[in-house]
Amino acid sequence: MNRRGGALATLLALWLAACANTPPETSVVHVLQPGENLYRLSRYYGVSVEDIRAANHIADVTGIPVGTRLVIPQAGRAAAPSTSLAAYEPSAPRVYDARAAGLDFAWPLHGTLSSRFGWRGLSHHDGIDISARRGTPVHAAEAGRVIYSGWLGSYGRIVIVKHVGPWSTVYAHNQRNLVGEGDFVERGDVLAEVGATGNASGPHVHFEVRRDRTPQDPLGYLP
Repeated sequence: MNRRGGALATLLALWLAACANTPPETSVVHVLQPGENLYRLSRYYGVSVEDIRAANHIADVTGIPVGTRLVIPQAGRAAAPSTSLAAYEPSAPRVYDARAAGLDFAWPLHGTLSSRFGWRGLSHHDGIDISARRGTPVHAAEAGRVIYSGWLGSYGRIVIVKHVGPWSTVYAHNQRNLVGEGDFVERGDVLAEVGATGNASGPHVHFEVRRDRTPQDPLGYLP
């Protein structure tokens, strides 16, 4: 999951660099405190876990000693916090940001929630998995423009839709994509069919909500 999350982050980064006015890159040095982990640092600074791992050459995310100085690349905040991030969970402000932009995400299909967002052993699951019969239509969660439709490593056949502001949604492991890059879609339009391409044990859609390159918990945005 880390490898495919990194590939997707790179793809989104290339698009953002070409199409958006981004602030200057800022690196922050964060000294790891008791109870902190890369996931909480990722949420606080607005940087993906994979980017933090790569910048610090971390092989085992569970074995980082307290007191380690970590470089946070392209940090969304200019300084480290004055207190520990051990209990930091900023879900509510992110949801408000999306709604303030006029976005109202819908479920991409009716199915069974088979895997949630968060850590799974040593890797981070950047979205949710919704199991359904092969060939079930996958719908756009919101209106936007298709910025990628094709194959992306372990994601298999994937569609990425760019919405208003910094928001994007991801639909992966598709059996067949039904839209192409540059297409504009409305909320509810069919994007693809459920499949099991890439690294998938059975038919399902892997669904992500991203703010810039940072994955958010989709369950915080869905009705």
